[in-house]
Amino acid sequence: MERIVDKLFLACIGLLLLLVAGPLDAASLALYLVGMCLSAACELNATQAGQKALSLACLATTLLPGATPFALPLAMYDLRWASWWRFALVGSSLVIAASTGEPVSVIALCSGFAALAYLLSERTEAAAQREHELHALRDSLQEKVLDLETSQRELVEARDYEARAAMLAERARISREIHDNVGHLLTRSILQIEAFEVIHGDDPEVQADFHEVGNTVREALDVTRASVHAMADDAVDLALELQRLAHESKIEQVNLSCEADDVPVKVTRCFVAVCREALTNAARHAQARHANILVAEFPGLWQLLVTNDGSIPHSATEQQLSSDGMGIRSMRERVEALGGTFRISCERGKFSVFASIPRS
Repeated sequence: MERIVDKLFLACIGLLLLLVAGPLDAASLALYLVGMCLSAACELNATQAGQKALSLACLATTLLPGATPFALPLAMYDLRWASWWRFALVGSSLVIAASTGEPVSVIALCSGFAALAYLLSERTEAAAQREHELHALRDSLQEKVLDLETSQRELVEARDYEARAAMLAERARISREIHDNVGHLLTRSILQIEAFEVIHGDDPEVQADFHEVGNTVREALDVTRASVHAMADDAVDLALELQRLAHESKIEQVNLSCEADDVPVKVTRCFVAVCREALTNAARHAQARHANILVAEFPGLWQLLVTNDGSIPHSATEQQLSSDGMGIRSMRERVEALGGTFRISCERGKFSVFASIPRS
């Protein structure tokens, strides 16, 4: 937009000088208007070669018979690609115009406005360069902001993961402590009560009292065991276990997508075992570099899909792969024990392990 304003300014000055410089003929006006049109077309042409040709054509209109040098400022403005050579081109045109009889005052005015056109061109180019640098700086800052947001999101996710993992680990530790200590003490108390029952077998009333106390302790032991098992089950989280497997695997890159919540403990342990075996086989036997783990939840079932890019023969069938070791048979048995479906396949160089377990 600034270039258009500059050219309108230079074109109006040239037209005004053309009108007041002396007698105006149709040829001079026509050539000047042609030069203006060529200068305007130079702004509309996006190619560098086209701009060079149009700027030289605008300069040539000032050298034709009957032309005036008042279009030289526009040519000077458009010849920015020629660097310092534009002074030689415009200067030569002024010399030619002076040799054809143009008044010295006209040559001086054209020279002054050509210098003004050069200054306007340099100013506009500098402004455009600064604007380009500002846009580049803005884009760079936006990219850095996006990178920072991504890093912050990853840090928050990592912090939540660590906090969740620490909480579940602490819950598992507490359940182990209760199981090992409180459970042991209650079991020892039951044995002592049974021993006292035998010792006081000749006193039915004392024996009955010990039997009642024993029943209470046994009930406390059952409740403690149930609570410990419930706490231990709550300490198992499918997403955390799969993330741990992904981090501990020998595969270069493992992408995890777990879109399932409140997965039962049996299904969680089954999926974790299947995923562990699949990643181990991919790293040990197939030399896979990339793997994907996808867990999806549907109204009637849970699904697990583990894929890798290991070197598995394209012609290998499921029966051949299953007969090569106990790992795949173990995975199938775990899934089918829960009423699920297990399938392996090798398509387009990717080995896939699929497991589906119904909710019922």
